[in-house]
Amino acid sequence: MWTKIGPLLLALLLLQGCQLGRHWSDKEETLFVDYYKVACDDDAARLCYRSREKETNAWREDAAELVEFDQFEWGYRYQLKVETSFNSSGKAKKYRFLNIVKQEAVNSSDNAFALKLDTSTGIVYQSGAQWYLDDKVFTCNTDCTALTNIINNSLLTDLEFKAASNALTLETIKCSAGQDNYDEVCDGKSDVRWEIAHFRSDCGNADGELCLLYRLNSSDKWELLLVDIEGFEHQWGREFEIDVVETRSSANVVTAATLKQDDAAPTDRTGSANDFYMVVQGRLLEKSSGDKVTLYDSTDITLNCGNDCDRLDDYIGDDDWMLLKAYVDNSNLVLDSIACHAETLNLLRQCDENVDWDF
Repeated sequence: MWTKIGPLLLALLLLQGCQLGRHWSDKEETLFVDYYKVACDDDAARLCYRSREKETNAWREDAAELVEFDQFEWGYRYQLKVETSFNSSGKAKKYRFLNIVKQEAVNSSDNAFALKLDTSTGIVYQSGAQWYLDDKVFTCNTDCTALTNIINNSLLTDLEFKAASNALTLETIKCSAGQDNYDEVCDGKSDVRWEIAHFRSDCGNADGELCLLYRLNSSDKWELLLVDIEGFEHQWGREFEIDVVETRSSANVVTAATLKQDDAAPTDRTGSANDFYMVVQGRLLEKSSGDKVTLYDSTDITLNCGNDCDRLDDYIGDDDWMLLKAYVDNSNLVLDSIACHAETLNLLRQCDENVDWDF
């Protein structure tokens, strides 16, 4: 028995030992640093850098700590050479500053930024005639008495600053509220119930994405939702009723949404009786193959174009915008008709079809 099992067991033990002992050596890398700091993700009483490893990446506020970068000046973006150390999973654990590769001043029209701060931590304070954000002196160009009241009451606050030539100026107190109602008062967050349509449509931008459609009541028109719902997984052919925490801007535009309660039994909207109109961009589609067209980069559903494949291919070749009438059949979309096509989205909006949502 040992002659059969022993070698295998020994190999497994050796493999586990190798994995446990795996080590990532420190490495010299490039790090980009933004022109202002934010309250640290793990300690709201300190300020941390906003950084990214590539210029094409989004700025991160929860990245690994950058140390020994004493040359930082507010109002400048940096390209740095750093020494990166890694944790046991191979993720960056700490960046150690080596030298500045590039320092660039932010344009005065783009140097404003807003910080959400918890004043109970002491991160904003006045000492004598000076105002401080952590250890950085700033000039108060707004209602400083109101700021004092915010601090005295330990409120959360949104403050808008400008940074230029290492000088920091408080321009506006955008909002302040207590811990219990800050999200509602300042962030525009609220609990709502949404109905989510059983189909998607082009978002109407250059990114080439298919957006969800939502509405508050069944009597309302569907609206394009230009943000993802965090935690929600959509299914073609299923209409959902879900509870979400939505965030709206001052212009009443949804800027974020997080799933709070999913629909355990979404309504079946498959079949030709549940047809719908959707918009697609021809430039983002490949011509049909086997009477089917893949929708953008989607891998979860294809469009069966049937007798309309030749027309569809022509419009795809012309990079036209198209309004399609379709329905979901099992795991595929079935094209009922090409309602309209046009060179631009604005021209497509002049289509006479009775579409029950605004695209």
